[in-house]
Amino acid sequence: MDFCVAVSPIRWVPIVDRAAAIVDLGFSCVEVMPWNFPYSDAAGTIVVRERLAVEGLRVNSVHLPFGSDLNILSSDPGLRLHAVEAHRAVIRGSVALGAGIVVLHPGREYRSDRPLGEIVNLSTELVRDLTEAAAALGLHVALENLLPAHALSDPRLLREIVDAIDHPNLGFCLDAGHANLVGGVDGTMAAFAGRIKHVHIHDNHGTADEHLLPSLGSIAWDGFVDRLLATGYSGPLTLECYPPNGVADDEILPLVRRALGVDGGP
Repeated sequence: MDFCVAVSPIRWVPIVDRAAAIVDLGFSCVEVMPWNFPYSDAAGTIVVRERLAVEGLRVNSVHLPFGSDLNILSSDPGLRLHAVEAHRAVIRGSVALGAGIVVLHPGREYRSDRPLGEIVNLSTELVRDLTEAAAALGLHVALENLLPAHALSDPRLLREIVDAIDHPNLGFCLDAGHANLVGGVDGTMAAFAGRIKHVHIHDNHGTADEHLLPSLGSIAWDGFVDRLLATGYSGPLTLECYPPNGVADDEILPLVRRALGVDGGP
């Protein structure tokens, strides 16, 4: 089982500035955010890709943008169009970066009086649109399970969306930390079984999205990898933690391997 690391906690830092440090930690692949590379500049993005390769690092995935101003479910048509176009631009940049997967939030819609059916239908329409755009460029889309405050936090709703679209390039990003807050890790894994394309691993104590290293929260990691493999997943695990968590840099990957019972490495 291989491990990647998400650089999302390192906000606004170009990924090339962190490449050597990431390789020194024992990782050979990363997940990046749009602010980590010049996604609107294809030539510049190719340069980034080549510089990462020199360091021995590849980009496995790109997390598509999110936030109140980049909400594909915005009730404001203008803001919604802006968000969709921003997603499309990052999808194009992801190809130049050499990524194979883009991670997508199904919309930043908090629980409100807005009818749930309307939210599900709109999310289905826009996820289909973005999946088709990504697939046309050879990319796969991983729809991520969300935090409890979101209207689409129930993993069963996300399964409905993915099944309704039924595209071979669309599946799920199983976020273990988010699942510990809603749906349960095993329950979410079961809901996503057969369609998991990407995995985020981090821990918490079941009350907040702490992004701790595995074993520092309340998730029971024993058997996690075996159960995940039983769903048909065969890709890497992407560590999405906010350092340092009180752990020395050179102990991060060994700690993660021990917590998940994965052999190899130090």
